[in-house]
Amino acid sequence: MDIKINKSNLAKTKINKTDMLNKISTNRAILFTGAGFSLGSKSIAGNPPLAKELSDKICDAGGFDRDSDLTYAVDYFIEENGSQSLIDILKKEFTLTKVSEEQKNICSINWLSFYTTNYDRSIEISCNESGTIVQLVNLDSPTNACNPRVKNCLHINGDIDSLNQDSLEKGFKLTDSSYVTPNSFVNSKWYRKFKIDLERSSAVIFIGYSLFDIQIKHFLIENADIKEKTYFIVAEDAEHKEIFSLSKYGSVIPIGVTGFSKLINDNRSIFNDNATEHKFITVQFPSISNIQKDIEDKHIENFLMYGVIEQHFIDVAITGEQIVPYLIKREDALSQIYSFVEQGLHVLILSGFGNGKTVLLKQLIPYLLVRSVNVVVIDNAIDDYVSDIEELSKQDKQYTALIDNYHQYLDIIKYCQESNVNNINFILSSRTTDHQTYQNSLNEANLKYQEVYIDELNDNEIEKFVDIADNLSWGGLLKNPSRNNKIKFIKDKNKGQLSLTLLSVFNSQDIKSKVDNLLENLITDTKSKSTFFSILLLNVMNVEPSFSIISDVAENECIYDGQFSNNDGFKQLFSRNSLNVRSISNIFCVYLIKNHFITSYISSQLLNIAKNFDVNIGERRNQREDTIFKSTLKFSFVERIFPDDNKKSMLENYYRELKNNITWLTRDPHFWLQYGMSCITYNDYERAQKYLDDSYAFARYKKGQYHTKNIDNQQARLFLLQAISSNIRPQENYTFFEKADKLLSNLDNDAYKFRQVLFYKKYYISSNFKTLPNKNKDRFLNACKNMLHSISESDVGQDRRFQVITDLEEIIELQ
Repeated sequence: MDIKINKSNLAKTKINKTDMLNKISTNRAILFTGAGFSLGSKSIAGNPPLAKELSDKICDAGGFDRDSDLTYAVDYFIEENGSQSLIDILKKEFTLTKVSEEQKNICSINWLSFYTTNYDRSIEISCNESGTIVQLVNLDSPTNACNPRVKNCLHINGDIDSLNQDSLEKGFKLTDSSYVTPNSFVNSKWYRKFKIDLERSSAVIFIGYSLFDIQIKHFLIENADIKEKTYFIVAEDAEHKEIFSLSKYGSVIPIGVTGFSKLINDNRSIFNDNATEHKFITVQFPSISNIQKDIEDKHIENFLMYGVIEQHFIDVAITGEQIVPYLIKREDALSQIYSFVEQGLHVLILSGFGNGKTVLLKQLIPYLLVRSVNVVVIDNAIDDYVSDIEELSKQDKQYTALIDNYHQYLDIIKYCQESNVNNINFILSSRTTDHQTYQNSLNEANLKYQEVYIDELNDNEIEKFVDIADNLSWGGLLKNPSRNNKIKFIKDKNKGQLSLTLLSVFNSQDIKSKVDNLLENLITDTKSKSTFFSILLLNVMNVEPSFSIISDVAENECIYDGQFSNNDGFKQLFSRNSLNVRSISNIFCVYLIKNHFITSYISSQLLNIAKNFDVNIGERRNQREDTIFKSTLKFSFVERIFPDDNKKSMLENYYRELKNNITWLTRDPHFWLQYGMSCITYNDYERAQKYLDDSYAFARYKKGQYHTKNIDNQQARLFLLQAISSNIRPQENYTFFEKADKLLSNLDNDAYKFRQVLFYKKYYISSNFKTLPNKNKDRFLNACKNMLHSISESDVGQDRRFQVITDLEEIIELQ
């Protein structure tokens, strides 16, 4: 026999409303409103209508039979009466004269941001009446043109204030459902911002949506982390079907706008208590861990392979003794940096790719804390940093702020300098190649700093690495049986660099087999492959791999799928922290890309990313997007991740395709510089000179807006390589040296200049130099003396210039 169940009488799931209110009270909750939110307000014509009511009004005004199909009603009315007549109706229906007390009450609390599918300005008016300024934006508004200290309200379907005949055709969406055509939002630059807001929000509150708007699923991602903090405020008499459908995406609370307003009023104490204490968002206050935990081999392997280690183990290694060797303590660098901190100086740590700058920053935390230095870590470049910096500046303490990859935090650094914040000194870090790109920004901020280079391990540090490798039975992977041979291998073959040494280990058959097993079931389809590649790529780019940016780069939302992130291979390689993937070793990521993706796939993915982060944005990129886009152009980056087989021709093809796909690059000096560098690397000097000439030409065209020092460095390098080359006629080689020396003599003393000056010794010992007439040898000697004097007088880049000074002094003594 059939049993009929009245689903509307089924018990509703109990929701912890206090938990929801606590999440909202953190001031980091998103308010997302639909048509039901505006029902209590008043417009010029009366009450803002819902879709069916609006359709009826348009039909009545047009003098034709009523039809609930709003799209039909709009189209027919415009054909018969013109678009301006429709605009007049809409202006009266949605221009508000009064908002409800409930709306004002809901908007009076401190929301992170606002999103709405409504045409009216109920949110802006309600907030203004509560003393909060909210800026109205729509999908055509640039995402980075908004004041970061003023909240935005995004009108997804358009807003009544900007309604005119042009926007009616292009941006104003009049449909039966707010979500019948959601792709305009999903494909917009604002959807990127929405996903970022989802990540950083404490809660997402939807008010005024009904079952009719269920196509919300097109952009509200079905993800456990998001669902846990998403709440739908629906009418008290909402049907079970509506509650069931919405519950796939979050908790449903049937109390309506009035009930939600009352809930806020009844719990004002929660919001008042949280409002009195400043909550730091961009700034962290680390402390030395007191956890008692022994390190195991698996922890050390994870650290060396994946670059992942608990801060606790670093604290122990720095403040105590390592019973089991696992960390290379960079004692010389730590001591040098501390001496600068004692003097109140800013410090910049520089290293090549994968040589340990991030781990050194982690070592600095306990090293400085035990020496009574007030350490803070700035690790959030997205949220509003101004209030945090202002709060720090008020305190009667001197702070040392650690920032990894400083180019992502330039706005914070500039703000501190411009605001004369005197109680914060920075310890910044950067890859040497990134610093070359962004150092002008530090100079413009008038930040004076001491440079510390950490590329090469000293003898004690090399021995420590061998101890670690031997303890893990990794010593044999260095292909040297004796301890002395291993040390010599690292020192001579790998130039004392940690990155090259780790690559030697990764390329062993043992490691390859282990990784193959991990990836066997991880890259199962096109979307998972693209997502996995994007995570690796972002790590190599030094961009924090949050879910939002991973999905943007991969162009799919596979990362939000629990099936992907719960894969055993994924969990072995990565770990999750809410909506972020833990960063892993850049060196290991390069190894994975080069050994598990073919060159054509890498090239096509990079080209696609370059196009998506350029053309589709349609406005100035934010810092994170800028880093991604510029990485796809940068030769040092592209060359690093391309597999070695047939690399030269693949790089040439890549840059050719790059300029074909992004045509404005053909007028960009930086692009031709990168293209020229690719030719220099493979000794194609004739083409390299052509591209450097193009770079200079377009730099001149910019009339002072583009500094040529990067081009000058590469031009000097090209001249010096040609001076050394055996294919150059004897009477020409010194001419090339002279041109290089003249260029370098006019450049600032920095790491990039020093790198080129190192070629002086190579030229000196070359057969070309030996064939020079004595007068040219004397001129070369004078050039070396002048360069030595210039560099010796400088206090910039003291670590890196030591080798240059040694080389020049040796040349002069031998002459």
